[in-house]
Formats: sequence, structure tokens, C-alpha cells
Amino acid sequence: MQVSSVSNSNYTTQTSNDSSSSIKDLQKQKQKIQQEIQQENLSKDDEKTKQKKVQEYQQEIQQIDIQIQQLQSNENKSGATQQQTAKQQQDTVEISSEAQKLFNEQQNSAASDQQSSQEETKL
Repeated sequence: MQVSSVSNSNYTTQTSNDSSSSIKDLQKQKQKIQQEIQQENLSKDDEKTKQKKVQEYQQEIQQIDIQIQQLQSNENKSGATQQQTAKQQQDTVEISSEAQKLFNEQQNSAASDQQSSQEETKL
């Protein structure tokens, strides 16, 4: 009986800044590994060898699934942060708009008070 190990080098993942493309890459790798499992099941290796290789492939798939979940989680957190930032900017604009209205009202009120006092002084 000969037991050979499965090389992980073909399926190592590299992190990238674009998580959506990373997720797609990981899903492609997962598909390749699933194909390897199918090929191994059809191979002429003895049952122990098949079982060991399939188990190693399944462990790689689990690692890829974990990486996908982490990227999706980071993506969700990033999206939530961007939404919060946009909301804060919108709130700031709305507050500034309201503050400008109040300022204009005060200016108009002060100008009208000044005109009234000037008219009273003339009388």
C-alpha cells in the first residue's frame, strides 16, 4: 500500500484588496478541489489512499469556506461603515442647512429691528 500526500501549493490563496474578486477566486479554487475529489473517487488508487486524499481535499475546502466567510464578514462591516459615514455626512449637511436658515432669520430680524429703531429715532 502506498500513501501519497496531496500538495496544497496548487490551492494556496493570496489575499487581495478586492474582496469580491477574492471571493470569486476562492470559489473557483473550491470548484477545482471538488473536481479533484471526483477524479480521486474515480481513480484506481486503493481505498485508504483515496480516503486520505479526499479527506485532505475536504480540509482545504473547509479552509476556503472559512476564508470566504471572513471576506464576506469584512465586506459587510466595510459596507456598514460606509453607510454610517454617508449618514453622518448627510446629517452634517442637514444641520448646516438648518443653521444657515436660523442665521438668515436672525439677520433679517436684526435688520428689521434696526430699521424700526431708526424710524422711531426719526420720529
